[in-house]
Amino acid sequence: MKIPVQQGRPCLPSNQHYNPLQLFLLFFDWDLIEDICNQTNSFAERTKSDTSSWRPVTKIELLHYFGCLIRIGLYSQQNQRYLYNPAGGCLSGCPLSKNRFEQITKYIHFKDRGENAVKGEDWWLKLGTAWTTIKAKCPRYWIPGSNLTVDEVMIKFEGRSSQIINIPAKPIPLGFKLEALADRGYILNWEATRPGRNEGGQGKIHVPLPEDVDSTLDPCLTNTQAIVARLATTLNPYLSTGRRFHFYLDNLFVCWRLCSYLKGQGIAVTGTCRKGACGIPPRLLALKGASIGLKWGALQVSIVHEVACFLWQDQSAVLGTYLFILLYYFS
Repeated sequence: MKIPVQQGRPCLPSNQHYNPLQLFLLFFDWDLIEDICNQTNSFAERTKSDTSSWRPVTKIELLHYFGCLIRIGLYSQQNQRYLYNPAGGCLSGCPLSKNRFEQITKYIHFKDRGENAVKGEDWWLKLGTAWTTIKAKCPRYWIPGSNLTVDEVMIKFEGRSSQIINIPAKPIPLGFKLEALADRGYILNWEATRPGRNEGGQGKIHVPLPEDVDSTLDPCLTNTQAIVARLATTLNPYLSTGRRFHFYLDNLFVCWRLCSYLKGQGIAVTGTCRKGACGIPPRLLALKGASIGLKWGALQVSIVHEVACFLWQDQSAVLGTYLFILLYYFS
């Protein structure tokens, strides 16, 4: 499968200059800003105490609030007590006062679910129209390059929820998790997950199996692998014109069934693979489990239903030596 190399780029008029606010409003347009204001005001009026004085938030105030959040993220000022400190606080001089910032933080809602809110509702549904609006706009403003990846994205959250996920090895170990299709740091599309469930549902994706494959083998992608297949549909407008793509994946997704499915869509795959992945040749598994490693840089290859399975001997300062298995399409 020959894939011409193309670099991803913004899909914006080349004769127009965008400042940061204009770029922000491409995604958070005025209709969405107004909807968030309405949801926040509704929640605040319904839940405020008799002694609190809530003034309905306006669209300009909400923009100021989002600007403050972005500024906090850029400065990484951990102690919020000093955000408005004149001597170095990152929000010192901002048009939103400290009291108003804290008040909006208390009441902001993307969806006021009312008094009879469903307990245990998927966390992404609480984001209302913001979720669907931004998700629809992300592919609109970027022309993807030929080399893409699907990987985990952690959204930091340290509150109380049964839906948070803990991955200690991640830079953000605790929070909500997405699986995202990305190109050069730009997220084209994503699918939210929670323990035991994901946004795309549990629908099976069937993979045509070669005739010489064991008939007892499950012909469907696993729920995790199906996420990659669903995210790949974002590229359908380009695939229909003859463009081809190359996915780089980690061992959470890769097996020869997924490689076979994506090849049928016009997408090549390179990625690491777990020992228990479907279709790994016994010879490579035996080499991986051997007590004595191969010479550094040694490469062993086996072809499984047109998928090239590689075993590569590498070194690690922590683990000593280990075997790295790569899968990609052999053509």
